[in-house]
Amino acid sequence: MPYDEEIKKKSPQNYDLIQQAKNAYMAAEKAGDTQGMQTANNQANIVRSGYGYTSADGANFTPTQNTHFNAYQQISGMNKDIEKANERRVNAQTQQNVYSLDRSKAYANQNYNQGVKSLEQAKMSQTKALPEQMAKLGLYGSGTGETAYSNIINSYAQQLADLNTQRNQSLYDIDTQINLAKQKSAEQLADFSFQMAMQQPQLYTEMVQKDIDEKKYNQQFGYQM
Repeated sequence: MPYDEEIKKKSPQNYDLIQQAKNAYMAAEKAGDTQGMQTANNQANIVRSGYGYTSADGANFTPTQNTHFNAYQQISGMNKDIEKANERRVNAQTQQNVYSLDRSKAYANQNYNQGVKSLEQAKMSQTKALPEQMAKLGLYGSGTGETAYSNIINSYAQQLADLNTQRNQSLYDIDTQINLAKQKSAEQLADFSFQMAMQQPQLYTEMVQKDIDEKKYNQQFGYQM
């Protein structure tokens, strides 16, 4: 079915609806249910009509004047507008989350800088007080002062390394949260688009079927459309 294959390329969801109708047609044909065959064929043609053709028996395709094409386009346009509105909402929320997380990175760096400053002040204070302390203990010039000074420097280096590790871990955690927020946003948008795409063929089919039913009703009771 070359035309149905063209639909498959454009919309797998619409193609699936046609295949379901075809299966219903074959089941009805096997059961000798001519009314069921007609109903199934009509259902398939409702979808095909959105692409400008129809089929009397599921095989011989002919162009059709699609009175519902504008409605199909309208549904597509409405869905795109809804998707764009949802995208703006999700992106705005994501940007707000990322902005807040970026501020947390600034705080992490600020805390690190303050910690380094405090360590340097402590090192300077301890180094400055060391000679006097050694003199009071009678250890000045004995080599113990050099050891005490080395301990001050080593302690400073270790605490500085710990501060750096803490900052890097905080920044890593924040970057992870930012990436997760962006990933979640992308997943939300993809899922929403998928749901809209899945609903569109069914909405169109229901709308056209309703229109057909209304026309039949009006014809039955003598009303003019």
